[in-house]
Amino acid sequence: MRESTLRRLVYATGLAAFALLAVHLALVFAGPGDLTHRTSYAYVQSLLNNSGYFLLLGALLVVSLTHAFFGLRRTLLDANVSKVWFQALAVVAAVSTSVLLYLYISTT
Repeated sequence: MRESTLRRLVYATGLAAFALLAVHLALVFAGPGDLTHRTSYAYVQSLLNNSGYFLLLGALLVVSLTHAFFGLRRTLLDANVSKVWFQALAVVAAVSTSVLLYLYISTT
């Protein structure tokens, strides 16, 4: 992957993460009551029962992890490390994203 393409992907995933986080915070803080009520178990559970919000949080998880791993890959590229490190990063990224998505889907 070319460095300019990687840089654009880091920027795009950063902007996507920012937009998804803004929507998430708007939904949480637009609710009724004070902070204690909005962070209570019952209120959070009612938000998670909404499939759109559930998908939003899943997308935020995936986009944030993608942004982080692309940023790490770009840092390794700037440091001129060997291809073995890039392959190891790809494996770690795939496994950790899969495990976190499985845990997210299975616990909620």
